[in-house]
Amino acid sequence: MNKKFIVTLFLLTNALIGFCQLSITGTVISKDDNIGIPGVLVVVKGNEGVGTSTDMDGKFMLDVPDSDVILIVSFVGMKSKEVKLNGQRYLTIVMKSDCHMDSFDHQLIGFSVSSGVIHSPIGGEVDFSFPAFFRSTTLKAGMSYQTNLHKNEFINAQVEFDHVIFQCDIRMDLKWYYHKFSDNNSLHSTSYSFESHVMFLDINDWNINDIGLIVGYGENSYESINKGIRIVSTGPTIGVRAYLANPLHATVAAKISVYNGVALYQGEVNRLFRKFSAFARYYQLDSFVELSLGVGIDINYRFKKQKV
Repeated sequence: MNKKFIVTLFLLTNALIGFCQLSITGTVISKDDNIGIPGVLVVVKGNEGVGTSTDMDGKFMLDVPDSDVILIVSFVGMKSKEVKLNGQRYLTIVMKSDCHMDSFDHQLIGFSVSSGVIHSPIGGEVDFSFPAFFRSTTLKAGMSYQTNLHKNEFINAQVEFDHVIFQCDIRMDLKWYYHKFSDNNSLHSTSYSFESHVMFLDINDWNINDIGLIVGYGENSYESINKGIRIVSTGPTIGVRAYLANPLHATVAAKISVYNGVALYQGEVNRLFRKFSAFARYYQLDSFVELSLGVGIDINYRFKKQKV
């Protein structure tokens, strides 16, 4: 009698457990191409013994204890995610690629020699980047000076908060620029601008990365002795930028600032080599045009507490 009772109780318990379980199905796809991902692990949070993996088409079927469980979805090379069931019987789960991003542009001191080949042939530049203080965010500062040792001078300075946003699908830098030039004492200009550089697109097949927009706003004080005018005005800055990967390893950017009655055009190409870097910069405001060429080195520094 006792044996019959135990067998009956066992069968009823199994039937009750099976009745309480909820059968769900789903598909796990990649955000990059919307194609199903095979071999993705799908388990119940807090009960990792209950789980399954997707088939060759990215599909899965799983019996879960109730309709409010949380599923943990994981796969090598993808960002793991948690999905709350919320009573759903069929799920479409989208996974993003997990990328590892490093920045190597902090704790550097840079020295460059430069020449403005049109108006200011002699010059140099100093750059300094501080240690990363929040994840990869880096504070940078730099200044360049070019002259013809007479009446022409061209000064550029910048302060940058780079990697303010530093993620796989979007990156953002914040930059402040200062420009001042004097052309034979007949043309003077001083400009300030605050810009946001947002990179959101990579074209891996063409080896082009960090494609993005430059958006900003600034002020320009412009004086032409010959024309007898002096204008102080503000206006927007807009441009584009990109990084040309192997084999060029060059960053290119072009932008225009539109002020009242005058436009400022700027272009830049920076090329990294094994032990040094080179750049070409174009600057045009009214009749003043300058093409600056430079070459320099970056020296890494360390504090005592950082040295092993």
